[in-house]
Amino acid sequence: MPEFAYTYNTGSLKQLFPKIREVAVPQKVTLDWLVSLGFKSSNDRRMVKILKAINFVDASGRPTELWNQYRGKDYRQILAQGIICGYPELFNIYPDAFARNAEELGNVISTKSNGGKRTIEVIVSTFKTLCEMADFDVSFNPRENDSISNDDSASGSDPTLNNDETTNSPVIPEAISKNDVGGDVSLNINIQLTVSETTDSSVYDNFFAAMKKHLFS
Repeated sequence: MPEFAYTYNTGSLKQLFPKIREVAVPQKVTLDWLVSLGFKSSNDRRMVKILKAINFVDASGRPTELWNQYRGKDYRQILAQGIICGYPELFNIYPDAFARNAEELGNVISTKSNGGKRTIEVIVSTFKTLCEMADFDVSFNPRENDSISNDDSASGSDPTLNNDETTNSPVIPEAISKNDVGGDVSLNINIQLTVSETTDSSVYDNFFAAMKKHLFS
């Protein structure tokens, strides 16, 4: 069973991340470092495990590249990346786990953890607190246009066209009479023809003959 990182004091968690962007990067994240920032509660010690879980700190306690990136302007998106890495069990079930409610998250965690009800509630609370400080707009890219097959999208072809239709075929609409629509109407038709380059004038003669037959007869 995976060990989910959590803290009973999510208020301290909300205060810690702004500090990461304000203070100098430490050589190592230790309990003494937390105390030096004012986090003196015994529950605050759990935040070191959370930083490790989301890949802000390595196994030895040293800040990672993700920590450094979090100090930049895209810090909310960087945190989202860390959360996705730190809670794969949730995102494997719900790709939009950051938007799910506590009950849905708790149901997943209960199948992945040996913790009791209270522990599961605290894990969910920790996760949701982290997500509140993150921005998943960039990190989370749901698949679009599932109704279009890969072959259609890769070739750039229009799935609404029949296989025997080509871009070189003129589209000639059927004539519409006044009786079809009722009353006097003014009808404007815009026709666009695309043909391969040719010096054979008969090709164009045939097009215009077809237009005259179908539109002006």
